[in-house]
Amino acid sequence: MEGWELAAWLSIVLGVIYLLAEVLSGGWRKEGTASKIFTLELGVYLITVGILVILQRNGKISPDLYGAVLWAFFLTLVPLSLYVLVKNRVGRKPN
Repeated sequence: MEGWELAAWLSIVLGVIYLLAEVLSGGWRKEGTASKIFTLELGVYLITVGILVILQRNGKISPDLYGAVLWAFFLTLVPLSLYVLVKNRVGRKPN
């Protein structure tokens, strides 16, 4: 097994573990909608990146499709993460 393949499978496994840990924890029910979407998207991102790496390295998809999907995730994750960070920061009382 080559390094890229190990990294791809590790990304898939970590994405599944991340989603399971978040869903099975008690905090999942208390979170807001934006936090839930961010959590789901991050887990799906890890899984998708692993699958796309395997498909791209085996010649099943083009590098253009790989790049487009990564950019789509990036363009949704960054604004959503900034929103969640600002929302959590504004709700706290100063020390």
